[in-house]
Amino acid sequence: MRATTAWPRLRADRRGASSSLAQRTARRLGERIEDLARALLGEPALKRRAQWRFGARRSLLINVAGERRGRWYSFEEQRGGDALDLVAWVRRVETRDALSWARQWLGEER
Repeated sequence: MRATTAWPRLRADRRGASSSLAQRTARRLGERIEDLARALLGEPALKRRAQWRFGARRSLLINVAGERRGRWYSFEEQRGGDALDLVAWVRRVETRDALSWARQWLGEER
């Protein structure tokens, strides 16, 4: 997957006025998690009905169905979160930058 490095904080910087916007955006991303996962990561190494796995070791799990839809976890790096956190993690940016990218990807912002 990727070398261990200092990653941006996830969700810790969602405080304040944009918190509800971030939550709404995360929910909308979760509704389109299959498209989002492909846009960020390409085709999965393994597809199951409710979960997709990415990476050579299949250590990145993304829930694509069920009550955990839109949630992810990297077993290599022992971190996870919601779909907006996935954007921040893959793109290696802070949440505010992930939010801007996600809103553009969703067609909400130009």
